[in-house]
Amino acid sequence: MHHDKALEDVAKIDELEPNHINAMEPKILALIGLERFDDVEVAMNELGRRLDENRGDKPETGWFCTTISIFAWEHGD
Repeated sequence: MHHDKALEDVAKIDELEPNHINAMEPKILALIGLERFDDVEVAMNELGRRLDENRGDKPETGWFCTTISIFAWEHGD
């Protein structure tokens, strides 16, 4: 609901722990809520890159795949 506040929180997390991959989910959801779709695309690409670098079976991978599919479908891609 408070997308701007969520982005502020994520920025604080990024300052303290720049590689904290779990912060990407609330960031992306806040950007979607604010309809900042160009930023969503950048953030999704960043999350995908981070997941590729940290190969493994992480819950973020499932969320990433689902979210990127929904985002693409909603934008006609």
